[in-house]
Amino acid sequence: MSISPLMIATPDPDEWADTIRPFIGEVEIDALEGRGFAVSSRMCPLPAMALFDVQTQPVSVRHPEGANDYGVTISRRSGAEIKSGGRWHLVTGKTIHVADPQASFELQVNEPYDCLVLRVDRELVNRHAGYHSHAESSKVVVLPELDCRSVGGAALVAYADFLWREIQQDGSPFLTPLVAAEAAHTAAALIVDSCIDPQHRAEPSSGAALVMRAEEFLLGHLTSPISAADVAEHVGVSVRSLSRGFHDRHEMGPMAFLRERRFEAVRTALLCASTAQTSVTAIALGHGFSHLGRFSVEYRRRFGESPSDTLTR
Repeated sequence: MSISPLMIATPDPDEWADTIRPFIGEVEIDALEGRGFAVSSRMCPLPAMALFDVQTQPVSVRHPEGANDYGVTISRRSGAEIKSGGRWHLVTGKTIHVADPQASFELQVNEPYDCLVLRVDRELVNRHAGYHSHAESSKVVVLPELDCRSVGGAALVAYADFLWREIQQDGSPFLTPLVAAEAAHTAAALIVDSCIDPQHRAEPSSGAALVMRAEEFLLGHLTSPISAADVAEHVGVSVRSLSRGFHDRHEMGPMAFLRERRFEAVRTALLCASTAQTSVTAIALGHGFSHLGRFSVEYRRRFGESPSDTLTR
């Protein structure tokens, strides 16, 4: 099953907000008083990652703190200001702006504006940074502004542009869940290398590194039958040691971790699919959920709606 990009063109800021809210969380969008507004945007939500191509007229966009992902804005022209890291930054074609999910983010567009936005799951970036994502004391600190001509900045721009070109192609492998998940890992690694404040980096312990290897193996098998013994064999430890490492890091075992990631992948697939292309049953079975009644109950408990409601949005 492949993932389908979405498109929207509207003069209504509320319609734009309603369209992107399922993918990026709470957002407030207002046209500037006395200025005409229109937006054209192509969006591709992928597992643990999303890409947005945006062309907009003057507008104000506010994203409250507590987001689920890191947002990297690659501006293609000037004409806007971004507030992140507690201060305003003037947008130019030479800078990349990084939105810390722990802080609020605001974009003020005063002239016609064009940008590419890469959003990567917060927990995935934190894992690549070697942090316990559930521990408040281990918050990742990002540099709010990055020169796109630096080594790290150029690499991040090149990879985002490459992904964007690829997902526009019919039959692109990056529109399949497993390849998209691997691409998200690469994007997370680039954010860590390029955007994390060096003073706040932490080298992972051997135990944390072991769990990270196990996580990568699990995320590469979201649609495959797999057991805790398979994971333990892959990383070279006992099942007991593997379970202890996951409980220390995530407060759950490896198979519970896999189940949570599968639910997230199913939700992404349902949001990106149409009833003409597939069904809830096909997507659930394709992600390893064989007991469909139990799956529906757990899905509603996690997301507040039935899987069929998500599919028919």
